[in-house]
Amino acid sequence: MQTSLRTMTTDPLRQAEAQLQRYWNIDGLHEIAAALIFVLTALWIWVSDVSPLPRAWKSAFSMTFPVLICGGMWCQSIVVKRIRRRLTYPRAGFAELRSVSGRKRFVTAAIAGLAAALLVVAIVRLRVADLTAFAVLIPGFAGGVFLWQLGSRAGIARFYVLAFTVAGLAVAVTVSGLPYAWSIVTFWSLAGAAMMVSGGLTLWRFLHTTPPGDE
Repeated sequence: MQTSLRTMTTDPLRQAEAQLQRYWNIDGLHEIAAALIFVLTALWIWVSDVSPLPRAWKSAFSMTFPVLICGGMWCQSIVVKRIRRRLTYPRAGFAELRSVSGRKRFVTAAIAGLAAALLVVAIVRLRVADLTAFAVLIPGFAGGVFLWQLGSRAGIARFYVLAFTVAGLAVAVTVSGLPYAWSIVTFWSLAGAAMMVSGGLTLWRFLHTTPPGDE
């Protein structure tokens, strides 16, 4: 009896959480924002390691990474909210996660993203040949697991596709034999492109299938 009561109590909560997660990802804006962060990461690595800029400029630019990533995540949160006020809420209504949970999630994501990025930077800077593969495999598989769990919680099929795509890109880039810096630039660029395509198609479908409600 205790087990059945627990099941009856938790299932509606899980269904409500899944429904909220589906709403929160109904327009693809989070994927587009993540794609821009990925491309920003690829651009930073290209400028600081691959570009023909003078060494002094590269050294100075390499110290801006935490500012670029944390600032980019902060800006994308604000921009997504403003876009949703104009596009999403008039069509799908308004729903918002608890502010404390959202703040914790943002801080956790920022710390995790920064830690992963610093690991990549450390591997690139140290030029440890045996570890360069992990600079792609670690974020690739970590991103794949995160997307798979998000798809599982929300019941959104495109996140399963993205999970396999991001992890597959990490493997493909690793075995391609590209130089360490180019492999990292290529992975983040391709992962960003995949997220952009997914988010863009989702946004296009949302705008064309969900008309605005009456004011």
